Amino acid sequence: MALLLQRNAAGGAQKFRQIQQVNTFSPFFVLKHADGIWTLAQADSISSADIWLCVGATSTAFNLAICYCEYYYPNHGIGADNSALYLSAVTPGLLTTTAPTTGQARVILGAIVDANHILWAPSLSVEVV
Repeated sequence: MALLLQRNAAGGAQKFRQIQQVNTFSPFFVLKHADGIWTLAQADSISSADIWLCVGATSTAFNLAICYCEYYYPNHGIGADNSALYLSAVTPGLLTTTAPTTGQARVILGAIVDANHILWAPSLSVEVV
């Protein structure tokens, strides 16, 4: 299982949690846990606000980021440097620079550092707009 990890704020090794579950996840999908099952998260409701970042996956297991860290995500193409990252309200699991709108859960998940790095730092507050 390839892990696309770089460093945490202190420069130390990454921390992640491995979950055993058959899945079709890819690294940098955003996931939620509900009723004992992991699925793709979406900002279409407040129930999707309990989220985790997938940082490595096979068909039978995946790894979740469990700290505020900078991750190597080569040529991610998500958006411009220093842009805030949100959970998409349109595409399940997708990170986007487009803030959710009316009737959706808005939480800043991190930021784009540069063309090859993202900062995973979800805020503790969720705003339903």
